[in-house]
Amino acid sequence: GMLFYISHPLTKPGNEPRFEFQVVNPNVDHSNKNLYGDANTVTAAQKIGNLWTTSCLKTDNHDYAPHELPFFVYSLSAEQCRSLVDDADGIAVGERSKLAATCDAILN
Repeated sequence: GMLFYISHPLTKPGNEPRFEFQVVNPNVDHSNKNLYGDANTVTAAQKIGNLWTTSCLKTDNHDYAPHELPFFVYSLSAEQCRSLVDDADGIAVGERSKLAATCDAILN
């Protein structure tokens, strides 16, 4: 079976609310892992989410709460996530490796 639901994506102030009809197939082989089961994974996912918002939402002036940042990881494939981490400036080699491993752990 399929699961159907109505979602309300984030909109910027002043925009009319938009609703989207979503179809989720629970029979797919891939499912996202729970990022909140381990504190180190949460911290790494927050850093990746912050990289995503600063790299991809340059016109967005919204300050995301730390608990919101990990959800941006789910919008990426493992390859996109690793690429985002690899292309980021100012990250030490050891930290970069940990973040890339988090990409693989969450998204593969």
